[in-house]
Amino acid sequence: MRTLRLYLLKSVLPAFALVFCVLLAVNCRSTVDGIGMLSGDYTSPEIESFCVNDSLSSTIEFSKPVTLDSLFLFTGAAKGSGSGTPASSSASSSVETHTIEFSDRTVIGESYVLEGRASDEKGNSLTFSIPFTGYNASPAVLCLSEVRNAYGTATVNGVKTHRCEFVELYVLEGGNLSGMELYSAGDGNERKYTFPAIDVNKGEYITVHPRRGTTADVVEDGMVSETGDDLTLSVHMDSCDTARDLWSENLKSCYSDSDIIVLKGSSGAVMDALVFAKSTLTEWKEEYAKTVSAVEESGVWLDSEGNKSCSLASAFCSDYITTTAATRSMARQNLESVDPQNICSSKKDWMVVSETTPGTKNSSKEYVK
Repeated sequence: MRTLRLYLLKSVLPAFALVFCVLLAVNCRSTVDGIGMLSGDYTSPEIESFCVNDSLSSTIEFSKPVTLDSLFLFTGAAKGSGSGTPASSSASSSVETHTIEFSDRTVIGESYVLEGRASDEKGNSLTFSIPFTGYNASPAVLCLSEVRNAYGTATVNGVKTHRCEFVELYVLEGGNLSGMELYSAGDGNERKYTFPAIDVNKGEYITVHPRRGTTADVVEDGMVSETGDDLTLSVHMDSCDTARDLWSENLKSCYSDSDIIVLKGSSGAVMDALVFAKSTLTEWKEEYAKTVSAVEESGVWLDSEGNKSCSLASAFCSDYITTTAATRSMARQNLESVDPQNICSSKKDWMVVSETTPGTKNSSKEYVK
């Protein structure tokens, strides 16, 4: 018995171990050699653009052909509560651009969320949730009029008061403000201001105050958004009793020393822009690229030869706008000649003025160092 046990240990088991190792090695080589490297597109589709067409439809453009399912439209308050209404795509096959049809008409100024899933032919999918406001059937036409991108303080009746940034707009054609947006390349969507549903008339001035202070502790009295007929509610510095003042809830600083401020219409198209930069800047920041492209394509900003542009060379020089001189602003000098059907300007149409005039006619008193 002992002899058999020794035989097994010395002869059979080593031989078995050798065969096992050989098989393992062969199997490992066979596994590697047998792997088939799969090729193809494994990226999820992306949304390139979204726009509201009318009260019953919208359009989504994707980065690749997709089919859509699980489409639902929610009101802002009902999102995720199961009370969404079904929506549908007009496309019966896989395409890049889908027109989405709603079951019920949207209401101007109301908040909505469109949810759904997009899948490509490889099975890659994207679940999306797109917030938007109800279609504005009679949008106003505005242009940028005056901008102060600096923040400062002033002492009024012995009290230190904050002077925040502002953007003044001029109404070229009356209508509703719902869905319009004001943002800058430097701030992006984080500090974007979306206009509420307000009817305005031709010739009105609107001053947007993109922040209320530096922290919640320094939000001061009188910062009231005038969304109705009473234009005397906002009494904080830089408010005007004869013009509409709108205050953002944002508390962070807005607008860089060199920036691109953009006004978008309710359709999502660029309506106007102001391109400005310090003379020491040598190139736009990389994160500005998308805004630069959108402004250049829109044609609202021109170079010195009258061509579409958003180049650094075409930018208005903002050297004299500083945090120590919050009394100065960049003021448009050609408001009377702006065509509401073809809004555009260039650096020759703007001036650094020595006194701000939010809510009233722009100053033409150029700041001279």
